[in-house]
Amino acid sequence: MKISASGVVSRVVIWDRNFLLVRSQRFREGGQLSQEVRVTSVVPQGNLLDPLLFFAYINDVWRNTESTIRLSADDCIIYRKIKNDSDVDTLQINLDGLGVENAMEINPGKSTAVRFTRDRVTDPLNYFLGTKEFRKRVAANI
Repeated sequence: MKISASGVVSRVVIWDRNFLLVRSQRFREGGQLSQEVRVTSVVPQGNLLDPLLFFAYINDVWRNTESTIRLSADDCIIYRKIKNDSDVDTLQINLDGLGVENAMEINPGKSTAVRFTRDRVTDPLNYFLGTKEFRKRVAANI
């Protein structure tokens, strides 16, 4: 479990595991209370553990990446200085591996490729997430 690997005290790990895996619920309709049913979804939304669980899930997204990654809330920025075609290839390889270890799907529709350069841009910015090209390609002259 990723939480135990991050150095959290074992009592907390056991409590987290029990909270996530050993839960049941019932509901009230009118004056009648339903029978208890085991909950099979893993993470209940809106609980106090959400930030810890999210952090544990994404904290190692940088693993096996040569490019620089910055994490902020639920956003991820991956970048590198492009000096040659090898740098372009390396960034694409890093994009291909992003989230693979966590079985995360990154939404290409919410992703943007941005180029910052002082040079005149003549070639297109062609980066992909899986088989889908980034939704926007923005060239910025600085």
